[in-house]
Amino acid sequence: MGQDDIKYDLDDQLVAFACVILDVCTLLPGSRAGNNLEYQLSTSGTASALIYG
Repeated sequence: MGQDDIKYDLDDQLVAFACVILDVCTLLPGSRAGNNLEYQLSTSGTASALIYG
């Protein structure tokens, strides 16, 4: 299996990244600052998969 045989699917990678971002968002505290950061992170972290798709 050579270097040319490997296929990188950007769509799958962006969806996987969005899932990781959402997992990180669930770890944030429920404080006002944590909620604000969760909103900003989830919005910007998942946008690339939605825009690309």
